[in-house]
Amino acid sequence: MKKTAGIPRKTGAFISLFLGIVSVIEAARLYPYRTDFWAGDHVFPGLIGAILVTAGLFLLLKREESSRRFVLPGGEIGRKMTATAGVLISYSC
Repeated sequence: MKKTAGIPRKTGAFISLFLGIVSVIEAARLYPYRTDFWAGDHVFPGLIGAILVTAGLFLLLKREESSRRFVLPGGEIGRKMTATAGVLISYSC
């Protein structure tokens, strides 16, 4: 049997790393136009890029876990969760 459990996680890690590196490069390109180190067009892409690179490295270097099944709660808890989601959706409309 083929082992494919880690493939989606590794794919997400590489996508996150790629987008993070692109974002950091964009921040470096915008750095000369800054008004201060923490004020300018380079700050947001730099922070997002650093977060994406960190998340990508975490996903890439994380050990494999055994696959666990997720079961949605039923009964009263399930109804409360559904009602909460319904209220949030109706509030946003």
